[in-house]
Amino acid sequence: MIISRIAVIGLLITMALACCDDAAGPSGDDGAFSGILETDPSCNVIGGDTTDFLPRPTTDPPNTCLKYACPNPTEGELTSLYFQIAQDDSVWILVYDRPKSPPVDTLYAQQSRSGAYGIAWRNCGCSGIYRVVMHTASGFTSYGDVEFKRLSVMWPLQVRVLDGMINADLMPVIPPDPILCHLCVELRNMSDGCGIKGLMITSAGVLLSKNDAVLGTIHFNPIPPIDLAPLEADTIVVDKIAEYARIFEPPCGENVYLKIKLRDGNGRSFIHKSQAFLFGCSY
Repeated sequence: MIISRIAVIGLLITMALACCDDAAGPSGDDGAFSGILETDPSCNVIGGDTTDFLPRPTTDPPNTCLKYACPNPTEGELTSLYFQIAQDDSVWILVYDRPKSPPVDTLYAQQSRSGAYGIAWRNCGCSGIYRVVMHTASGFTSYGDVEFKRLSVMWPLQVRVLDGMINADLMPVIPPDPILCHLCVELRNMSDGCGIKGLMITSAGVLLSKNDAVLGTIHFNPIPPIDLAPLEADTIVVDKIAEYARIFEPPCGENVYLKIKLRDGNGRSFIHKSQAFLFGCSY
């Protein structure tokens, strides 16, 4: 979402006493992503890495610069990025999650009139430090690092086991791995702005309900990864892989529950504790 130039003009005026040289900042193509120019939610610079977001903005005359992100660091998935251009120009602002890699997001890419701009940036990736690089058709380049401190517990995924069973087939001949498990699972993306890509259920720990004792881990046959748009839900069915050796002794007649492990295409993981199942055995 692009914030109106008029909406940020007041911020531009408050920067009237700021000064900078006219040299463009570093390219941002090399080096580790560490250190940030720290700002509060009101966009006041409060410390940190002074080599980021160069040159500093001027207003008389206005220069071209990537100004700052605020807040930086941010505890959630949202921050705002500000830049200004001294003349009409084509502007690209790209996001990188590690050095010497392709961009993971494009925040801005268009021909623009001279003036000040703000971009509301919703980061749907993992927590960590990202590098924002600004390029213009006239040859200007600058960069700044932005830190997202979102924790994995904030992953907006709701998991619900709609139906399932876990048992052991002990007749007529006990196979090397007699344990069967079948689950029907609803996955719901609770975020109203970020999609979840490449979602998979990979495995589950099996635990006794009466004392939380870990019996072992089962793995599921792979299924195509699931993509969930914001607020979208989908239902998947997974079945346990038949192993070539016994993974644990079947707890016949006991109640068990599963710690279902999921991961997405960004490498984030999530553990869902299921309801209890009666572990049945057929003889």
